Amino acid sequence: MPIPGENSVIRLKESRASLAHMNVLDVAVAGAADTVALVEWAYGGAVLDVAGFSLLRTSPRLHSDLFPPNWTVWNRSYVLCSADESDCGRFVIERASLARTPDGFIVAGTAINADDNKPTMFAMRVNDAGGVMWVKRYVAKAEPPETLKPGHIVAITPMGAPDRYLVAANAELGDAWLFQIDGNGNVTRSARWFGLEVRQLRTTATQILMVGAANVDTGAVALVQSLDLKTGDAAWKRAYHDTVHGPYFGWRWYDIAEAEKVLLVIGQHVAMTSEKRTMMAFLDKTNGDLYSHLEPILSDGAPVRLRSVISRNDEGVPLTAGAVPSSFVVAGEAANKPWYFRIGEDQAVHWQKSLRTPTGEKGTFRALAWPSYDDIAAGGSIADINTPRGLVSWTSATIGRGKMNCSDQTRLTFGEPPLEAMRVGFSFDAVTITAERMQHRDGPLINFDRKCLRDQTESG
Repeated sequence: MPIPGENSVIRLKESRASLAHMNVLDVAVAGAADTVALVEWAYGGAVLDVAGFSLLRTSPRLHSDLFPPNWTVWNRSYVLCSADESDCGRFVIERASLARTPDGFIVAGTAINADDNKPTMFAMRVNDAGGVMWVKRYVAKAEPPETLKPGHIVAITPMGAPDRYLVAANAELGDAWLFQIDGNGNVTRSARWFGLEVRQLRTTATQILMVGAANVDTGAVALVQSLDLKTGDAAWKRAYHDTVHGPYFGWRWYDIAEAEKVLLVIGQHVAMTSEKRTMMAFLDKTNGDLYSHLEPILSDGAPVRLRSVISRNDEGVPLTAGAVPSSFVVAGEAANKPWYFRIGEDQAVHWQKSLRTPTGEKGTFRALAWPSYDDIAAGGSIADINTPRGLVSWTSATIGRGKMNCSDQTRLTFGEPPLEAMRVGFSFDAVTITAERMQHRDGPLINFDRKCLRDQTESG
Protein backbone atom coordinates (compact mmCIF):
# COMPACT_ATOMS: atom_id res chain seq x y z
CA MET A 1 0.00 0.00 0.00
CA PRO A 2 1.63 3.33 -1.03
CA ILE A 3 1.68 6.22 1.44
CA PRO A 4 1.57 10.02 1.10
CA GLY A 5 4.56 12.20 1.95
CA GLU A 6 4.88 14.94 4.52
CA ASN A 7 4.35 18.61 3.74
CA SER A 8 6.51 19.63 6.69
CA VAL A 9 7.98 18.24 9.94
CA ILE A 10 9.34 20.26 12.86
CA ARG A 11 11.06 19.19 16.04
CA LEU A 12 10.65 21.78 18.78
CA LYS A 13 13.68 22.60 20.90
CA GLU A 14 14.69 24.55 23.96
CA SER A 15 16.06 28.09 23.87
CA ARG A 16 18.01 27.73 27.12
CA ALA A 17 19.84 25.06 29.12
CA SER A 18 18.37 22.37 31.40
CA LEU A 19 15.18 21.42 29.54
CA ALA A 20 13.17 18.98 31.67
CA HIS A 21 10.41 18.19 29.16
CA MET A 22 8.53 19.65 26.18
CA ASN A 23 5.39 18.15 24.64
CA VAL A 24 2.79 19.24 22.09
CA LEU A 25 -0.51 18.81 23.94
CA ASP A 26 -2.94 19.94 21.23
CA VAL A 27 -3.16 21.26 17.68
CA ALA A 28 -6.07 23.24 16.25
CA VAL A 29 -7.14 25.07 13.10
CA ALA A 30 -6.99 28.87 12.99
CA GLY A 31 -8.55 30.96 10.26
CA ALA A 32 -8.89 29.32 6.86
CA ALA A 33 -6.03 26.80 7.08
CA ASP A 34 -3.46 27.90 9.68
CA THR A 35 -2.47 25.57 12.51
CA VAL A 36 -1.82 26.46 16.16
CA ALA A 37 0.20 24.05 18.32
CA LEU A 38 -0.02 24.16 22.13
CA VAL A 39 3.32 23.20 23.68
CA GLU A 40 4.06 22.67 27.38
CA TRP A 41 7.65 22.94 28.66
CA ALA A 42 9.67 23.11 31.85
CA TYR A 43 13.32 23.92 32.60
CA GLY A 44 15.40 22.81 35.57
CA GLY A 45 16.84 19.68 37.15
CA ALA A 46 15.97 18.56 40.67
CA VAL A 47 14.73 22.12 41.30
CA LEU A 48 12.35 23.76 38.80
CA ASP A 49 13.70 26.86 37.10
CA VAL A 50 10.66 27.93 35.05
CA ALA A 51 7.63 26.24 33.46
CA GLY A 52 4.89 27.36 31.11
CA PHE A 53 3.53 26.88 27.60
CA SER A 54 3.87 28.20 24.07
CA LEU A 55 1.54 28.74 21.14
CA LEU A 56 3.06 28.32 17.68
CA ARG A 57 0.98 29.45 14.71
CA THR A 58 1.98 28.29 11.22
CA SER A 59 0.49 28.67 7.77
CA PRO A 60 0.52 26.13 4.91
CA ARG A 61 1.75 28.82 2.57
CA LEU A 62 4.96 28.90 4.64
CA HIS A 63 5.59 25.13 4.50
CA SER A 64 8.26 25.78 1.93
CA ASP A 65 12.03 25.99 1.73
CA LEU A 66 11.54 29.56 0.54
CA PHE A 67 10.89 30.61 4.15
CA PRO A 68 13.65 29.11 6.34
CA PRO A 69 14.02 29.32 9.24
CA ASN A 70 11.35 31.79 10.41
CA TRP A 71 8.36 30.35 8.61
CA THR A 72 5.92 30.73 11.52
CA VAL A 73 3.15 33.34 11.60
CA TRP A 74 3.96 33.89 15.29
CA ASN A 75 5.54 32.16 18.27
CA ARG A 76 4.48 33.15 21.80
CA SER A 77 5.41 31.80 25.25
CA TYR A 78 3.70 32.40 28.58
CA VAL A 79 4.12 31.56 32.26
CA LEU A 80 1.27 31.57 34.77
CA CYS A 81 1.25 33.59 37.98
CA SER A 82 -1.03 33.92 40.98
CA ALA A 83 -2.95 37.17 41.31
CA ASP A 84 -0.14 38.76 43.36
CA GLU A 85 2.52 37.60 40.84
CA SER A 86 4.57 36.01 43.64
CA ASP A 87 5.06 32.66 41.91
CA CYS A 88 5.40 33.34 38.17
CA GLY A 89 6.77 30.36 36.27
CA ARG A 90 6.15 27.89 39.12
CA PHE A 91 3.17 26.24 37.38
CA VAL A 92 3.98 23.07 35.42
CA ILE A 93 1.34 22.35 32.77
CA GLU A 94 -0.08 18.88 33.39
CA ARG A 95 -2.64 18.87 30.59
CA ALA A 96 -4.29 21.50 28.39
CA SER A 97 -6.31 21.85 25.20
CA LEU A 98 -7.48 24.51 22.75
CA ALA A 99 -10.95 25.83 21.87
CA ARG A 100 -11.42 28.12 18.88
CA THR A 101 -13.05 31.49 19.55
CA PRO A 102 -14.30 34.02 16.96
CA ASP A 103 -11.00 35.90 17.20
CA GLY A 104 -8.47 33.44 18.62
CA PHE A 105 -8.30 30.62 21.17
CA ILE A 106 -8.94 29.68 24.77
CA VAL A 107 -6.29 27.49 26.37
CA ALA A 108 -7.77 25.52 29.29
CA GLY A 109 -6.00 22.99 31.44
CA THR A 110 -4.38 22.09 34.72
CA ALA A 111 -1.08 23.34 36.13
CA ILE A 112 0.73 21.81 39.09
CA ASN A 113 2.38 24.25 41.48
CA ALA A 114 5.99 23.13 41.89
CA ASP A 115 6.15 24.42 45.48
CA ASP A 116 3.19 22.55 47.01
CA ASN A 117 2.27 20.05 44.23
CA LYS A 118 -1.33 21.29 44.18
CA PRO A 119 -3.32 21.52 40.91
CA THR A 120 -4.65 24.79 39.54
CA MET A 121 -7.43 24.75 36.93
CA PHE A 122 -6.87 27.65 34.54
CA ALA A 123 -7.95 29.19 31.25
CA MET A 124 -6.31 31.88 29.12
CA ARG A 125 -7.86 33.64 26.13
CA VAL A 126 -5.55 34.85 23.35
CA ASN A 127 -6.43 36.65 20.13
CA ASP A 128 -5.34 35.68 16.63
CA ALA A 129 -2.14 37.68 17.04
CA GLY A 130 -1.19 35.82 20.23
CA GLY A 131 -2.12 38.67 22.56
CA VAL A 132 -3.49 37.70 25.99
CA MET A 133 -7.00 38.96 26.72
CA TRP A 134 -7.50 37.40 30.18
CA VAL A 135 -6.29 34.63 32.48
CA LYS A 136 -8.40 32.97 35.18
CA ARG A 137 -8.23 30.11 37.64
CA TYR A 138 -11.23 27.98 38.58
CA VAL A 139 -12.06 26.79 42.06
CA ALA A 140 -14.76 24.29 43.05
CA LYS A 141 -16.45 24.95 46.38
CA ALA A 142 -18.54 22.80 48.72
CA GLU A 143 -19.79 22.75 52.30
CA PRO A 144 -17.90 21.55 54.24
CA PRO A 145 -14.83 22.34 52.08
CA GLU A 146 -13.04 19.05 52.80
CA THR A 147 -15.80 17.10 51.04
CA LEU A 148 -14.55 18.29 47.63
CA LYS A 149 -11.22 17.09 46.29
CA PRO A 150 -9.02 19.08 43.86
CA GLY A 151 -9.96 19.07 40.19
CA HIS A 152 -7.97 18.73 36.97
CA ILE A 153 -9.25 20.31 33.72
CA VAL A 154 -8.81 17.86 30.84
CA ALA A 155 -10.70 19.40 27.90
CA ILE A 156 -12.52 22.44 26.51
CA THR A 157 -14.72 22.74 23.43
CA PRO A 158 -16.89 25.46 21.82
CA MET A 159 -20.66 25.23 22.23
CA GLY A 160 -23.40 26.03 19.73
CA ALA A 161 -24.32 29.22 21.60
CA PRO A 162 -22.32 32.36 20.71
CA ASP A 163 -19.06 32.71 22.66
CA ARG A 164 -19.85 29.86 25.06
CA TYR A 165 -17.47 27.02 25.94
CA LEU A 166 -17.82 23.72 27.78
CA VAL A 167 -15.03 22.62 30.12
CA ALA A 168 -14.53 19.14 31.59
CA ALA A 169 -12.53 18.40 34.74
CA ASN A 170 -11.90 15.28 36.78
CA ALA A 171 -12.00 15.50 40.56
CA GLU A 172 -9.44 13.47 42.49
CA LEU A 173 -12.31 11.84 44.38
CA GLY A 174 -13.50 10.10 41.19
CA ASP A 175 -16.23 12.37 39.79
CA ALA A 176 -16.30 14.67 36.76
CA TRP A 177 -17.22 18.34 36.64
CA LEU A 178 -18.71 19.97 33.55
CA PHE A 179 -18.94 23.73 33.57
CA GLN A 180 -19.69 26.39 30.99
CA ILE A 181 -17.83 29.67 30.62
CA ASP A 182 -18.58 32.77 28.58
CA GLY A 183 -16.18 34.73 26.42
CA ASN A 184 -14.84 36.56 29.48
CA GLY A 185 -14.06 33.35 31.34
CA ASN A 186 -16.93 33.62 33.81
CA VAL A 187 -18.75 30.43 34.86
CA THR A 188 -22.38 30.39 33.75
CA ARG A 189 -23.39 26.82 34.65
CA SER A 190 -21.76 23.84 36.40
CA ALA A 191 -22.58 20.28 37.48
CA ARG A 192 -20.90 17.31 39.13
CA TRP A 193 -21.28 13.91 37.40
CA PHE A 194 -20.74 10.97 39.72
CA GLY A 195 -18.45 8.05 38.91
CA LEU A 196 -17.05 9.39 35.62
CA GLU A 197 -13.56 10.00 34.28
CA VAL A 198 -13.56 12.32 31.24
CA ARG A 199 -10.83 12.08 28.62
CA GLN A 200 -12.06 14.37 25.82
CA LEU A 201 -14.81 16.73 24.63
CA ARG A 202 -15.54 17.17 20.93
CA THR A 203 -18.03 19.51 19.23
CA THR A 204 -19.55 18.26 15.98
CA ALA A 205 -22.16 19.69 13.62
CA THR A 206 -24.94 17.94 15.55
CA GLN A 207 -23.83 17.49 19.18
CA ILE A 208 -21.13 17.70 21.82
CA LEU A 209 -19.54 14.34 22.61
CA MET A 210 -17.86 13.45 25.89
CA VAL A 211 -15.74 10.29 26.12
CA GLY A 212 -13.89 8.54 28.91
CA ALA A 213 -14.79 5.84 31.39
CA ALA A 214 -17.36 5.17 34.10
CA ASN A 215 -17.13 3.35 37.43
CA VAL A 216 -13.34 3.25 37.22
CA ASP A 217 -12.90 2.15 40.85
CA THR A 218 -15.20 -0.87 40.55
CA GLY A 219 -14.48 -1.99 36.97
CA ALA A 220 -14.12 0.49 34.14
CA VAL A 221 -16.50 0.64 31.17
CA ALA A 222 -15.86 2.93 28.22
CA LEU A 223 -18.30 5.85 28.02
CA VAL A 224 -19.79 8.02 25.27
CA GLN A 225 -22.14 10.80 26.39
CA SER A 226 -23.93 13.07 23.91
CA LEU A 227 -24.74 16.62 25.04
CA ASP A 228 -26.93 19.30 23.50
CA LEU A 229 -24.93 21.75 21.38
CA LYS A 230 -26.43 24.92 22.85
CA THR A 231 -27.37 24.01 26.42
CA GLY A 232 -24.99 21.19 27.34
CA ASP A 233 -27.93 19.11 28.59
CA ALA A 234 -27.45 15.35 28.59
CA ALA A 235 -28.82 13.47 25.57
CA TRP A 236 -28.12 9.81 24.74
CA LYS A 237 -25.38 7.84 26.47
CA ARG A 238 -23.74 4.45 26.03
CA ALA A 239 -21.17 2.38 27.87
CA TYR A 240 -19.09 -0.40 26.33
CA HIS A 241 -17.42 -3.32 28.09
CA ASP A 242 -15.90 -6.74 27.57
CA THR A 243 -16.34 -9.88 29.65
CA VAL A 244 -13.40 -9.26 32.00
CA HIS A 245 -13.96 -6.78 34.83
CA GLY A 246 -12.00 -5.73 37.85
CA PRO A 247 -11.16 -2.62 39.90
CA TYR A 248 -9.36 -0.03 37.74
CA PHE A 249 -9.45 -2.55 34.90
CA GLY A 250 -11.33 -2.20 31.60
CA TRP A 251 -11.87 -0.05 28.52
CA ARG A 252 -11.45 3.71 28.37
CA TRP A 253 -12.26 5.82 25.32
CA TYR A 254 -9.69 8.54 24.62
CA ASP A 255 -11.16 10.46 21.66
CA ILE A 256 -14.08 10.54 19.21
CA ALA A 257 -14.92 12.06 15.81
CA GLU A 258 -18.09 12.37 13.75
CA ALA A 259 -18.19 11.84 9.98
CA GLU A 260 -21.14 11.98 7.60
CA LYS A 261 -22.78 8.74 8.73
CA VAL A 262 -20.98 7.35 11.79
CA LEU A 263 -18.87 8.09 14.83
CA LEU A 264 -15.42 6.61 15.32
CA VAL A 265 -14.22 6.28 18.92
CA ILE A 266 -10.76 5.12 19.97
CA GLY A 267 -9.20 4.01 23.22
CA GLN A 268 -7.25 1.54 25.28
CA HIS A 269 -7.83 -1.38 27.62
CA VAL A 270 -6.18 -0.38 30.88
CA ALA A 271 -5.15 -2.38 33.94
CA MET A 272 -4.55 0.15 36.73
CA THR A 273 -2.33 2.59 34.79
CA SER A 274 -0.89 0.11 32.26
CA GLU A 275 -2.30 0.30 28.73
CA LYS A 276 -2.70 -3.26 27.48
CA ARG A 277 -4.72 -3.32 24.26
CA THR A 278 -6.14 -0.93 21.68
CA MET A 279 -9.75 -0.63 20.49
CA MET A 280 -11.67 1.43 17.95
CA ALA A 281 -15.41 1.29 17.33
CA PHE A 282 -17.80 2.61 14.69
CA LEU A 283 -21.02 3.86 16.28
CA ASP A 284 -24.44 5.13 15.22
CA LYS A 285 -24.13 8.91 15.50
CA THR A 286 -27.72 9.31 16.73
CA ASN A 287 -27.70 6.90 19.68
CA GLY A 288 -24.26 5.29 20.09
CA ASP A 289 -25.32 1.82 19.00
CA LEU A 290 -22.33 -0.36 18.13
CA TYR A 291 -21.87 -1.03 14.40
CA SER A 292 -18.46 -2.71 14.57
CA HIS A 293 -15.33 -2.75 16.69
CA LEU A 294 -11.73 -3.46 15.77
CA GLU A 295 -8.43 -4.01 17.56
CA PRO A 296 -5.57 -2.53 15.49
CA ILE A 297 -2.63 -4.96 15.36
CA LEU A 298 0.71 -4.69 13.57
CA SER A 299 1.75 -7.78 11.67
CA ASP A 300 5.10 -7.94 13.50
CA GLY A 301 3.43 -7.77 16.92
CA ALA A 302 4.86 -4.35 17.79
CA PRO A 303 2.89 -2.44 20.45
CA VAL A 304 0.20 -0.03 19.21
CA ARG A 305 -1.45 2.88 21.04
CA LEU A 306 -4.26 5.18 19.82
CA ARG A 307 -4.36 8.75 21.12
CA SER A 308 -6.43 10.94 18.77
CA VAL A 309 -8.94 10.78 15.92
CA ILE A 310 -10.28 13.41 13.52
CA SER A 311 -12.65 13.42 10.55
CA ARG A 312 -13.24 15.41 7.38
CA ASN A 313 -16.32 15.38 5.16
CA ASP A 314 -15.48 17.46 2.07
CA GLU A 315 -13.71 15.04 -0.23
CA GLY A 316 -15.82 16.18 -3.15
CA VAL A 317 -18.26 14.37 -5.40
CA PRO A 318 -18.02 10.55 -5.11
CA LEU A 319 -16.81 8.83 -8.27
CA THR A 320 -19.39 6.06 -7.99
CA ALA A 321 -22.89 5.82 -6.60
CA GLY A 322 -22.90 4.93 -2.93
CA ALA A 323 -19.26 5.89 -2.37
CA VAL A 324 -18.43 7.13 1.13
CA PRO A 325 -17.34 10.80 0.93
CA SER A 326 -15.82 11.18 4.41
CA SER A 327 -13.02 9.54 6.35
CA PHE A 328 -11.05 9.56 9.59
CA VAL A 329 -7.40 9.87 10.55
CA VAL A 330 -6.27 8.07 13.71
CA ALA A 331 -2.94 8.81 15.41
CA GLY A 332 -0.83 7.48 18.24
CA GLU A 333 2.29 5.36 18.25
CA ALA A 334 3.40 2.03 16.81
CA ALA A 335 6.65 0.32 17.78
CA ASN A 336 7.47 3.50 19.76
CA LYS A 337 7.25 5.71 16.65
CA PRO A 338 4.75 8.49 15.83
CA TRP A 339 2.11 6.73 13.75
CA TYR A 340 -1.14 7.46 11.93
CA PHE A 341 -3.51 5.96 9.40
CA ARG A 342 -6.48 7.08 7.33
CA ILE A 343 -9.64 4.96 7.31
CA GLY A 344 -12.97 5.47 5.57
CA GLU A 345 -16.46 5.19 6.96
CA ASP A 346 -16.58 1.88 5.09
CA GLN A 347 -13.65 0.72 7.30
CA ALA A 348 -11.23 0.54 4.34
CA VAL A 349 -7.72 1.70 5.28
CA HIS A 350 -6.46 4.29 2.76
CA TRP A 351 -2.88 4.47 4.06
CA GLN A 352 -0.84 3.82 7.21
CA LYS A 353 2.64 5.01 8.17
CA SER A 354 5.03 5.91 10.98
CA LEU A 355 7.67 8.63 11.04
CA ARG A 356 11.25 7.42 10.86
CA THR A 357 12.99 8.36 14.13
CA PRO A 358 16.68 8.62 15.07
CA THR A 359 18.14 5.42 16.49
CA GLY A 360 17.22 4.96 20.14
CA GLU A 361 14.55 7.67 20.23
CA LYS A 362 10.86 7.14 20.89
CA GLY A 363 7.92 9.25 19.78
CA THR A 364 4.16 9.58 19.74
CA PHE A 365 1.33 11.65 18.28
CA ARG A 366 -1.34 12.77 20.75
CA ALA A 367 -3.35 15.43 18.85
CA LEU A 368 -4.69 15.97 15.34
CA ALA A 369 -6.08 18.83 13.22
CA TRP A 370 -7.18 18.83 9.56
CA PRO A 371 -6.68 22.46 8.47
CA SER A 372 -7.10 21.91 4.73
CA TYR A 373 -8.11 19.14 2.37
CA ASP A 374 -4.57 17.90 1.74
CA ASP A 375 -2.79 18.93 4.96
CA ILE A 376 -3.24 16.95 8.21
CA ALA A 377 -1.40 18.22 11.31
CA ALA A 378 -0.30 15.85 14.08
CA GLY A 379 1.35 16.97 17.33
CA GLY A 380 3.21 14.98 19.95
CA SER A 381 6.76 14.43 21.14
CA ILE A 382 10.02 12.70 20.30
CA ALA A 383 12.36 11.68 23.12
CA ASP A 384 15.91 10.52 23.66
CA ILE A 385 16.55 8.41 26.77
CA ASN A 386 15.90 11.34 29.09
CA THR A 387 14.11 14.31 27.56
CA PRO A 388 11.00 14.59 25.35
CA ARG A 389 10.80 17.44 22.88
CA GLY A 390 7.78 18.64 20.91
CA LEU A 391 6.93 17.39 17.44
CA VAL A 392 4.51 18.63 14.75
CA SER A 393 4.12 16.91 11.39
CA TRP A 394 1.94 17.97 8.47
CA THR A 395 1.21 15.08 6.13
CA SER A 396 -0.52 15.11 2.79
CA ALA A 397 -3.86 13.32 2.89
CA THR A 398 -3.46 12.09 -0.69
CA ILE A 399 -1.22 9.26 -1.80
CA GLY A 400 1.41 10.50 -4.24
CA ARG A 401 1.55 13.98 -2.77
CA GLY A 402 3.69 15.61 -0.09
CA LYS A 403 7.00 17.45 -0.36
CA MET A 404 9.05 15.27 2.03
CA ASN A 405 9.70 11.54 2.47
CA CYS A 406 9.90 11.12 6.25
CA SER A 407 7.81 7.98 6.87
CA ASP A 408 7.71 4.24 6.40
CA GLN A 409 4.65 2.20 5.54
CA THR A 410 3.30 0.00 8.34
CA ARG A 411 1.30 -3.21 8.06
CA LEU A 412 -1.81 -2.89 10.14
CA THR A 413 -4.41 -5.61 10.53
CA PHE A 414 -7.49 -5.82 12.73
CA GLY A 415 -8.65 -8.25 15.37
CA GLU A 416 -12.11 -8.26 16.93
CA PRO A 417 -12.08 -8.80 20.70
CA PRO A 418 -15.39 -9.05 22.55
CA LEU A 419 -17.12 -5.72 23.15
CA GLU A 420 -20.73 -5.03 24.09
CA ALA A 421 -22.76 -1.84 24.30
CA MET A 422 -25.13 -1.23 27.18
CA ARG A 423 -27.50 1.50 28.23
CA VAL A 424 -26.47 3.20 31.44
CA GLY A 425 -27.67 5.98 33.68
CA PHE A 426 -25.58 8.54 35.51
CA SER A 427 -26.51 10.86 38.33
CA PHE A 428 -25.32 14.41 38.74
CA ASP A 429 -25.96 17.38 40.97
CA ALA A 430 -24.88 20.99 41.34
CA VAL A 431 -21.37 22.08 42.21
CA THR A 432 -20.19 25.66 42.64
CA ILE A 433 -17.22 26.62 40.48
CA THR A 434 -15.98 30.17 40.56
CA ALA A 435 -13.53 32.09 38.37
CA GLU A 436 -10.72 34.03 40.01
CA ARG A 437 -8.06 36.32 38.61
CA MET A 438 -4.64 35.08 37.57
CA GLN A 439 -1.68 36.83 35.96
CA HIS A 440 0.82 35.89 33.29
CA ARG A 441 4.20 36.90 32.02
CA ASP A 442 6.11 36.18 28.83
CA GLY A 443 8.23 33.04 28.92
CA PRO A 444 11.27 31.81 26.96
CA LEU A 445 10.51 31.18 23.31
CA ILE A 446 10.90 27.76 21.74
CA ASN A 447 13.11 26.96 18.78
CA PHE A 448 12.60 24.37 16.05
CA ASP A 449 14.23 22.52 13.19
CA ARG A 450 12.34 21.77 9.99
CA LYS A 451 13.41 18.47 8.45
CA CYS A 452 12.68 14.74 8.73
CA LEU A 453 13.15 13.36 12.24
CA ARG A 454 15.77 10.83 11.12
CA ASP A 455 17.91 13.81 10.09
CA GLN A 456 17.48 15.54 13.47
CA THR A 457 18.67 14.91 17.00
CA GLU A 458 18.13 16.79 20.23
CA SER A 459 21.36 18.73 19.63
CA GLY A 460 20.96 19.62 15.98
